[in-house]
Amino acid sequence: MNASPTAPPLRVERIRVTRRNLSLSVTGTRIPTDRRHCTGVSLPLNGVERAVHCRPSGSWGSAMPVRPFAPHATVDPYPGHRRLLRRSSPYHEPDLDAWVVTRHSDILDILRNPRVFLSSGKTGVDDPSRIIILVNDDPPRHTERRALVQRPMTRRLNDDLDTWIERRVDQLLDAVDPGNVEAMGDFAVGLPVSVITHLLGIPDEDSHRFMRMRSPQRGQTQQEREAEFTAIVGYLRRLVAERRRDPRDDLISEVLAHDRHGPSLQEWEIIGLCITLLVAGNETTSNLIANSLNVLAADPDLWRRLRDQRELVPVFIEEMVRWQSPTQTIFRTTTEATEIGGTRLPAGSVVALGVGAANRDPRVFDHADVMDLERDVRDHLGFGSGAHYCIGAPFSRLETEKLLGAMLDRYDRIEPGERKAQRQNASPFLYGFRHLPLVFRG
Repeated sequence: MNASPTAPPLRVERIRVTRRNLSLSVTGTRIPTDRRHCTGVSLPLNGVERAVHCRPSGSWGSAMPVRPFAPHATVDPYPGHRRLLRRSSPYHEPDLDAWVVTRHSDILDILRNPRVFLSSGKTGVDDPSRIIILVNDDPPRHTERRALVQRPMTRRLNDDLDTWIERRVDQLLDAVDPGNVEAMGDFAVGLPVSVITHLLGIPDEDSHRFMRMRSPQRGQTQQEREAEFTAIVGYLRRLVAERRRDPRDDLISEVLAHDRHGPSLQEWEIIGLCITLLVAGNETTSNLIANSLNVLAADPDLWRRLRDQRELVPVFIEEMVRWQSPTQTIFRTTTEATEIGGTRLPAGSVVALGVGAANRDPRVFDHADVMDLERDVRDHLGFGSGAHYCIGAPFSRLETEKLLGAMLDRYDRIEPGERKAQRQNASPFLYGFRHLPLVFRG
């Protein structure tokens, strides 16, 4: 039994406490909970039965602690964000042993101060890929490695890539059943994966290997994640070796060419650059696409407006990055004692930057909880800021714009499907969908 973030207190008829756990009975339904979140009663550890009021663990009730990383809260994080934004100081999240920062000004200062706030170090996230990907590096190594990829990527933002993406979008849309669309499986994941594998020089027939490079899948064990990651590293290792022997016109070959004439890179660094692009070119874009289509399916007037005013499509995309940020949380670790919002943090503290909340900070954005195509969204943090500004941001914008443009050409409207959409709640750090059923009309 899951309670929504705004659910009223449950009337609990009977309660029994043991030293190991606490369970509640409500009209015959047993609900596991946490005795820290029961109020209005003292709970001795000797097995009692008593009438109490209780809220499920992690609810947003006024008497409850804010728990932004509880699974039910990540499905709709914004009620919790609003509460956190009213705080003047960071909130300590015990589940991650991290300080949660949500104010836009605080996060901007942190992102622009990599000397004190490192990307590397403890993050509160158990992820084997963190050992080598670029987003977890810090200057000066981060700056050097990023430049190896950013320059050739920027050169590939040209008419040839535009044409390639348009052709790929048409292939994906031609293959869907308009009356029974599953946006995630049909194109929201496939488009960004195919674009970045194309840039890296990965053969089209192998693109599917990287479709699961998203957040942990529901029910996936740590061992399964590690095995999956190991297989990907093995594939990339073989591909890098092939490109050393036989260079092509792709990013891997260009990085290797620089390696022959510039500072030497270790094999794991080159593989790490590839994984950075596969992650940056996948998760953020697929979530941006899905969030955008979900909003448009629920708002036919907005769909018609974009059909009539195509110049607003890039504005809509930028506002979506702010309003429903695909990346909700990123991490930093303090190198020295520092102060945030009047709270003193010791060296080695993990700081969780709630960029999803910051993008709705009313001190920066008027009517921040409203989608507004007239606002100036240049200050949003949806793609980060400073040295770690998302390297894939131009590609994410381009792919989403090409897809929406093709759909606006093809369809009179889009609608929610009969089956219920499912938010991606395996990870509290991202905001997207596991399943997004849609219907395309016209």
